[in-house]
Amino acid sequence: MIKIRERTIAFRIAKRSFGLESKIKLIADFMSYEHEWSNEDHLDPVKMKGYHYIVTGEDETELEPKPPLYLVPLKKDSHKVVTTQMVWECDGELLINDDSDGKLKDLCLSFALFKLLRRRFAGYPLHECQQQKTWRFVHDGLLYDLSGNESYERAFRVIKVELAFLFDFLYTKYHVIFTASIPKRKIIEFLVIIVCCGMVAFELNGYHAPIGSINLGDVDVLLTCLVVIAILMLELFEWVTIVFSDWMKVLLISKYVKKQSWRQNRPLKKIIEFICRRKLLKRWEKKMGQYSLLQSYDYNPPRWLYMVDLITLGSIDLPKEGQREDTPVKVAKQVKKAILQLLKTNNGGGFSNGSSSLVRNERRDLLWACHLETHTHTILVWHIATSICENQWNFGDAIDILVATTLSKYCAYLVAFVPALLPNHAYATESIFDAVVDEARIMLKGWKSLEERCDELMGRHETEMGNRVGDERPETIMRRGIRVWKRLLGIREDEQQPGPDTVIAKGAKLAKQLLETRLHFKWKILADFWVELMLFIAPSDNAEAHVENLANGGEFITHLWALLSHAGIIDRSTSPQYAHP
Repeated sequence: MIKIRERTIAFRIAKRSFGLESKIKLIADFMSYEHEWSNEDHLDPVKMKGYHYIVTGEDETELEPKPPLYLVPLKKDSHKVVTTQMVWECDGELLINDDSDGKLKDLCLSFALFKLLRRRFAGYPLHECQQQKTWRFVHDGLLYDLSGNESYERAFRVIKVELAFLFDFLYTKYHVIFTASIPKRKIIEFLVIIVCCGMVAFELNGYHAPIGSINLGDVDVLLTCLVVIAILMLELFEWVTIVFSDWMKVLLISKYVKKQSWRQNRPLKKIIEFICRRKLLKRWEKKMGQYSLLQSYDYNPPRWLYMVDLITLGSIDLPKEGQREDTPVKVAKQVKKAILQLLKTNNGGGFSNGSSSLVRNERRDLLWACHLETHTHTILVWHIATSICENQWNFGDAIDILVATTLSKYCAYLVAFVPALLPNHAYATESIFDAVVDEARIMLKGWKSLEERCDELMGRHETEMGNRVGDERPETIMRRGIRVWKRLLGIREDEQQPGPDTVIAKGAKLAKQLLETRLHFKWKILADFWVELMLFIAPSDNAEAHVENLANGGEFITHLWALLSHAGIIDRSTSPQYAHP
């Protein structure tokens, strides 16, 4: 009955609109006046001084809303609420010793940020976005470790745990179990199960089949024992996962911060430390999906998948033509560092769609490739150009090559598989992708390998190029491709070939301009472009799309979306030259 009640409550919470969750409104109300609790001149994002983000305790408040806005007023000296500043200022040995890695404090920070992020799903405004302290929280806080040194891993670690809390809130019972305090009901339930199992074991020890019943030997006793053991093991496993869950860790740390008696109790401190230092389940795998249009445009799904579609009545999304995902790759440290470095140098005012990076690198002649009809066009054109450069002449700085190729294939993956996370309407993105796949099938028909496709696109032959590693004159390379360039640009009698306005042709044209660039500098241009474009497409108001993808482990762009939200960047910059933003 207890388990049925838990599941019923969890179902009711999931069924209700996010906006009906009263505690989310309390957090939204609090953040509208949170800045009044601190002095702007004494902020320290590294030590969380002046940042009163609520960790726990708002569930225990019984305050009435006050007119005229009917906000719920929390008191700064409340003994129930635990904030991030209180966690950082705690003089307990457990948290003082945590400064070496800061994982316990960051766990509480992730929980507080998770509560702030819930407002985006509930439709509440983010009042703190207009405040300079919000930008400083990320710029001067999350991008540093607790010792004040630059750290590009900490920000993603905090966001990863935050999204794990969000997943638990949306898809598990943890929110119901830890609604107010330590789950006393679960303790009672566990004890009841143990007592009942003991009673059953005692009864089975002297069990004899009733006279006149079918003699099954010891089979009935054995089956009953197996059922009882299974129930006991499942309950034990559930209890262990609850005790060592991040929710329990945050709750214990909060109690430790609030209660002086807990901080003076060394055995209790050892128990809390033991629980908080254990991990049972892995979170997000830190991998990015990859997709290469030039490598997968001729992919045809197996015929048996159509039978699956008929059996499931179309309830399962099946791959389409040209939609074959490459092997996901681990998010490299260099990629995360490049993204956060650009975020750090930005003033918090948003990002362009890559055009600013071209201006910084003095390549205004490439700006045309940023002023296309839609953002989907821009992604695909630059992806095709990057793929050609990768297979034509991939000499250059290894980090720039890694950043450019990884983000290029990831953005193409978003176009092909997760269009709802991109700026344009999901169906419009799908339509453009399908059309580009058809273009590629017509233009590259008969070319088998990826190298052959890129060689033909660029008019290069392996026998001519060999394995030379030098700065060959761009004019020499391009003279070899006159015939193919005419084909790509539509200068031929066959009118059935795609013309110069196609995405494939524009991608090849952009690749031509890039190949005319000095080899090493070419990859810097591409890396800077993709990093800025990644930060440009990450902000979004489509919170539901991110929620749906959390069920599948979450996307890298969702981590950026959450990070930028906490920096106060919630809207995507739109350049005036876009006809269809």
